[in-house]
Amino acid sequence: MTNVLRNLLLAIVVVTCLNLTTTQGQSACRVSITSPLKGNNVGARGMVTGRAELLPGTYLFILAHAVGIRGYWAQGNGAAEIDADHHFEVLSFYGAKEDVGLDFEVLAVVVNEETRTKLDKWFDEGAKSGFQPIPLPNVVPGCSPVRVVVRKNSH
Repeated sequence: MTNVLRNLLLAIVVVTCLNLTTTQGQSACRVSITSPLKGNNVGARGMVTGRAELLPGTYLFILAHAVGIRGYWAQGNGAAEIDADHHFEVLSFYGAKEDVGLDFEVLAVVVNEETRTKLDKWFDEGAKSGFQPIPLPNVVPGCSPVRVVVRKNSH
């Protein structure tokens, strides 16, 4: 009877370890920016498009800033809407007329509900008082920001 019990316990331990490995090995998201691409020229504004597969309770935001400026501006007036085919499209603005010639960094970040609420509040308050840059928001663990650098060549 002890051999049967020992084998049963061993089987439970093995199954538990396999389940932990599978769960921990899963990525919190899959995100890519398909346009613009690294090094592309952009104007005053343009669509940032891509694909995203997120876990429930997480949200995709697009951020942009001129390289060398501390802080980011969230784009699109809220979290990106992701369709059934996992595509997203967010309108992004690339600075003012005097920023022609600068490189801009576009980031796709995945955040939790708490950070989404903070970003939504930034949009609401910014509409009244002017949009000030924000620090890079906390991202969901296991989901690194996706980064593309483009050059503003017109306004």
